[in-house]
Amino acid sequence: MCIRDRNKVGWIGTGMMGAAMCRRLLTAGYQVSVSNRTPEKAAELVAQGAAFATPEEIALTCDVIVLMVGYPSDVEAIFFNQILPRLRSGALLIDHTTSSPELALRIYEACRQKGVDALDAPVSGGVVGAKDGKLSIMIGGDTEVFARARPILDCYGTTIIHVGGPGKGQQTKIANCIAVVGAISGVVEALLFAQKAGLDGETTVRVLEKGAAASFEPVSYTHLTLPTIYSV
Repeated sequence: MCIRDRNKVGWIGTGMMGAAMCRRLLTAGYQVSVSNRTPEKAAELVAQGAAFATPEEIALTCDVIVLMVGYPSDVEAIFFNQILPRLRSGALLIDHTTSSPELALRIYEACRQKGVDALDAPVSGGVVGAKDGKLSIMIGGDTEVFARARPILDCYGTTIIHVGGPGKGQQTKIANCIAVVGAISGVVEALLFAQKAGLDGETTVRVLEKGAAASFEPVSYTHLTLPTIYSV
């Protein structure tokens, strides 16, 4: 269970994943400022008690700054242009964006020079996992910083693992993505075979869902690919 502390949290990026994760911080009682390049996407969080702010204002006023944006290029632009010049010594930066290990190392070093703690902490589990507070979170950074961030991470994660030093969280996410893509490719091949063999698609999926082939990502993907494969 997440327990509120005195930290003021600034959350940058309120897309589907970011909004769901941030909402759990609000529910837990954290004081949160939110920022998004499309302000309308943060309106629901503001209605639930968050304050809207720019990334610059978040860097100046918040104890913990969380990034959950779209691409590494977004992380780089927001961090180095808007956040870094205004970071206060003693702050904590958590980047949940799926990004590059090299960028994570650059951010870590830039933060270290300003007396700021930093973690690269990509997540897995999708929007459902974010809403339910059951994300897997891969943490790269210093051990003591991981311990500092843990109360916040507990709000939306259940499998929260410190995998190593700076950049290691992003490297672990790459490994995770390789495994997921391999599993999805296997599902597509299985359904193509089933279609060519004249098997009923829905029946085949029911078998796959209950047997040794079952796992979260492939099973979810079968329902997306089945109509396309069986329309060929």
